Formats: sequence, structure tokens, C-alpha cells
Amino acid sequence: MRVTRPTRYLTWSKDDLRKMLRRNPTVAMKTVLSMELMKKLGGAPA
Repeated sequence: MRVTRPTRYLTWSKDDLRKMLRRNPTVAMKTVLSMELMKKLGGAPA
């Protein structure tokens, strides 16, 4: 993916992300739904 303007992003290690998702399952559901939508729109790898 290439961006055309200054962009910021967040990154977590797999272990830290798994811990956060276990503590807050709502975030996990939103993440899954967001990724599925991005795939359908062509914005994320399948």
C-alpha cells in the first residue's frame, strides 16, 4: 500500500495485541469487522 500524504499508524506485537483483545472482546469484534470490510473494499490483503 502506498500513501499520498503524511500518515500515522499504530503497531503492537502479537502477544500484546492478543492480551489487549482478551481484556476487551469488543475491540476484537470491531477489529474483525473492520478487517472484513477492508477486504471487501479492496483495502487489505485477503
